[in-house]
This record gives sequence, structure tokens and C-alpha cells, in this order.
Amino acid sequence: MLEPLAPGALGAERPAATSPMIAAQRLPEPPPEDVATAIAAALSAAGAGLGPGTSSAELLGRARGLARLVGIAQTELARVVAHAETLDAAAADGLTGMKPWLRGHVAASGPEAAAVLAAGRLIDRMTVLGAASATGAVTAGQLAVVGKILTADVWATADAAGVDLTAVDRVVTDTAVQAPRTLAQVCQRIADIIDPDGPEPVDPTEGRSLRITRRPDGSRILRGSLDAAGGEKVEVALEAIAAAGRCEGDLRTPTSVQPTRWSSSPTCSWPPGTCPCCARAAPS
Repeated sequence: MLEPLAPGALGAERPAATSPMIAAQRLPEPPPEDVATAIAAALSAAGAGLGPGTSSAELLGRARGLARLVGIAQTELARVVAHAETLDAAAADGLTGMKPWLRGHVAASGPEAAAVLAAGRLIDRMTVLGAASATGAVTAGQLAVVGKILTADVWATADAAGVDLTAVDRVVTDTAVQAPRTLAQVCQRIADIIDPDGPEPVDPTEGRSLRITRRPDGSRILRGSLDAAGGEKVEVALEAIAAAGRCEGDLRTPTSVQPTRWSSSPTCSWPPGTCPCCARAAPS
């Protein structure tokens, strides 16, 4: 009888890789002492009474302070997550990055996880803005506005052109703190100056997407995105399908008629080539 080969030997069976789902279910490590202290302090503040004797000034002051506290916590989370991404720390839990880690371990949605990582990368390259955000002076929403316009590519272009990045960083931060309503316009003006030609043109059809999610009861949720040309074609097709089944006395709204006709159109006996949604050419 042959003895099994030692682990790691040539020809030996490899151990099964840790499933991401199993890794996400393992017991989490307790937070560091400073984070645990901050959590305890926040919990004590959350338990304060809001009786009828609380004045409007006290309520507004409390709301303002809590908003600052949330901003500080969000910035620190973004900073830690971005640093963990550079170190590939999620591999310790069998995951490929911090986005799936956030979804599996802190129940963040996909957009939330992406926003946290994007904010962390932004404050890493815009240190003045990051310092202001770390004190709660700049919100996570403002970071999202800045990051969407002054992308990493725009920042790299400015660096290659010899632009004073610290000065730009300071202007953006001052705008976020002192004139937040103009933040998007100021960032867009800066981006236009840095790169007057704008980003390279891309095929608009590459952004088309459709996701159908099944609920436990069998119903479906449709989410998607279309460019202008594709969206117009879909609208025309849906209207044609709805018009084909419209009859006198039908008081349903277009919002109700279109999905009803759309869902029944695959089983309708349209003559070949006459269905409004049939493609006669390659996507364009």
C-alpha cells in the first residue's frame, strides 16, 4: 500500500483553497483599543435623552457635532481601507480585494464599498483635502464630487505637466470648506485647464449593462445603463410593443403598460423580422 505524499511534495494533493464565503463568516478580530474606546464614547453619546426640555439650539448643535463625528469616522475608514488595499490585506480572509471584504464583513453594498476605496485613494493623493476631511471639515459626499472630476488620470496629467499640485489641492479644499455649493464647478474648471482636450473618446456602447436580479418570491429587479443612442432605440421598441396591444378603454399608465407588454412579448407570435425589438444589424 502506497503511503500518501507529504504536503508540498511534487504530485501531492493541494489543500483546498479557503472559500470566500467561509472566510467572510469567521469570527472577526476585536478592534484596536483606541477604536474600541471611540466606539464606546459614541455609544454613550447615542444614548443621551432628547426630552421635551431640549432646546432647538441644543438639537442643532448636537446634529452638527454628530455630522462632524461621522465625517471623521468615514475619512479614517477610507484611509485604512485604501492602505489595506495596497498591502493586499484582504488575502488573509481569502478575498481578492477590499471591496469584497467590505461587502462580506461589514455588510456594505457594492457602491458603498467602491466609494470608501475611492475616497481613500483620493485623500492619499490630495493630502491637504485629506487633512481637512480627517477633522470633519470635508464630508464624504464632497470627496465623492472631487474624486469623480479630479480623477487619478487628471492628477497624473497635471503632475506630468508640472502643475503645482499642492496649490490645486489647497484651492479645492478651501472651496469645499468655504463655498461648498461651487465645489463641482471649481473642480471642473481645474480639470478643463489641466486637460483641455478632455478624456480620450470611448465607444459609448461599452457602458451598456443589464442586470436581472431574482427575488426570493420569484419576481425580478431590472437594473441597467444605456448610452443615448441605445436608450432611444429601447424606448422606441417598448412604445411599439405597448402600442401594438393598446385597446380602447385601457386606462393604465405607460409605466404600467410597458412592462406588461414587454414581459409578454417573448411569447407573442410575431412574424419573423416584424417584432419591434428584433435586431437587424450589429449593435451601434
